[in-house]
Amino acid sequence: MDENKTRIQIDLSPPELDRMNVVMQMTGLKARKDLFNNALSLFEWAVVKAADGQRIGSVDSESNISTIIMPALSNAAAYGHKPGAETVRQALAKSLNENKPWQTRE
Repeated sequence: MDENKTRIQIDLSPPELDRMNVVMQMTGLKARKDLFNNALSLFEWAVVKAADGQRIGSVDSESNISTIIMPALSNAAAYGHKPGAETVRQALAKSLNENKPWQTRE
């Protein structure tokens, strides 16, 4: 294995594996690494937005808004108020902007 990489192993229950496979099928992803990278990118984006005091959600075709509430995002929002958090947020946001596999509409 490339010495610049770290292997990560997780244990999934059959239902969790089924969920993962369905998501991969729905999105056309062929490799689990691609699923992980996409999920991490989306989660990083949500963490930065939460740390900036924004809510994470979606808007349907009739402009109804649904927001997601997750303990991890609540923690990121609280972290955003800590001393020194601005530097961490900026570094993560910069990394996201340089490596993002998506486009956003603000």
